[in-house]
Amino acid sequence: MSASSGEINSLATVTIVDMYRRHWRPGASDHHYVVASRVATLFWGVYAIVFAGWGKRLGPLIVAVNVVGSLFYGSLLGCFVLAFGFRKVGGTATFVGMLAGEAAIFWAFFFTNISWLWYNVLGCGVVMATALIITYLAPESGAPAGSARESTPLPG
Repeated sequence: MSASSGEINSLATVTIVDMYRRHWRPGASDHHYVVASRVATLFWGVYAIVFAGWGKRLGPLIVAVNVVGSLFYGSLLGCFVLAFGFRKVGGTATFVGMLAGEAAIFWAFFFTNISWLWYNVLGCGVVMATALIITYLAPESGAPAGSARESTPLPG
């Protein structure tokens, strides 16, 4: 139980310190942040309970971990392939590609009988295809000097 409460408190702390305090309510009183932290702890606790209830339908733990992971790993793999293999693809194209990849994966998860083992391939392919299409059909203009968008010859 202490491990679970530690994880929930960590999530609440990250939520309040890194997001809420920095972007939504900077400069509020300490009392305000304590109350907000309690609300965030409650939110993450309820979220964990709901997710655990849903996750038990996925079968054995190893299968559940792989199914949930496969919903996100394909898009992340596509992002890494673009970063290491396609220097001209920018951040915006990659981000839009990742959104398209996630949409494709969740569509396959909810509306097809495709095995979850194929979600990584699907996500990676959609991310790469979308980002490359965006890059080569609508290249960003006016990239700042020294950016990765410039065509810089490699030594050798």
